Amino acid sequence: MRKLCIAGIVLATFLPFLAQATHLYGVEITATVKSCQSYEYDIIVLVYSDTAADVEFSNGILELGFGYPIDVSMEMDLATRKDVEYNDNIFRVSELVLSNITFPGAGEYVLAFQEFNRNADIVNMRNSVNTPLYVESKLVIDPLLCNSTPQLADTLNYLAYPGSVFRQSLNAIDPDGDSLSVEFVPPQQSADAAVDRYISPLDIDLRYAENPVNAEGNGLPILTANPEALVWNAPNLPGEFVIALRINEWREVNGEWQQLGYITRDLAVHVIDTINNLSFTDIITSTTQKEPEKPKFRLFPNSNEGYFTLEVSDY
Repeated sequence: MRKLCIAGIVLATFLPFLAQATHLYGVEITATVKSCQSYEYDIIVLVYSDTAADVEFSNGILELGFGYPIDVSMEMDLATRKDVEYNDNIFRVSELVLSNITFPGAGEYVLAFQEFNRNADIVNMRNSVNTPLYVESKLVIDPLLCNSTPQLADTLNYLAYPGSVFRQSLNAIDPDGDSLSVEFVPPQQSADAAVDRYISPLDIDLRYAENPVNAEGNGLPILTANPEALVWNAPNLPGEFVIALRINEWREVNGEWQQLGYITRDLAVHVIDTINNLSFTDIITSTTQKEPEKPKFRLFPNSNEGYFTLEVSDY
């Protein structure tokens, strides 16, 4: 087993980064079994980031569910990087690879990664630039099950346009042939806390779109996900939105389906208005849902002798 340089979490390590980041597009953690009987795995943290940003992926804390947290800045010799061009933008795919990690035994392990901080001005949450990004995966280790986590494609489509269908291919597979399901979960800032005031991208209060429509011109926008792809049909305003997906794995054991582990992809989608050149600050008035107005009642005459009129209106 490779010996890792392990460092404890020190608050002072994080302080220089509290006002930075503005570089993260997505993060996920996967684990691939190397030896079932000796509990040996390869762990990979995939980070999708913006090469134009001043801050690079190097400031996170990784936990494996046992032992001390790993300060990624002390372990960058384990990382391999590649730059991939997407249209007129350059996205960096960073891989933090921990090879031949031996877990202490069978059981459930939560693999967690936290980096400071999220991008600035994310529309559907509060104070994103001072909010950590946290993702986790659950790895179930059993020598009889011989289990790896699900795996996702290295897709780099994080750009969308108002009124156009956004599609990000997931191409989720399970190395063990387990069945997969996908669900939306709140993005997190720590193991026990979601980000502040998160709302679905579909529930943003708009100034200019009382009746937003999807790309087919009918109905409300929809946001769906399955093991093949995430589809947003269609964004109705520009800005950066955060979405978190959990990919669950299921296995049939003795005639019953059991949920094993999962991985989480936390991703940012940039919706760009190339026609009106608007930003979300031009059209957003609130990121809280409006409470429906209560109907108005009027009773007359008042007083009366048992005969009266009750008038109800919604305006």
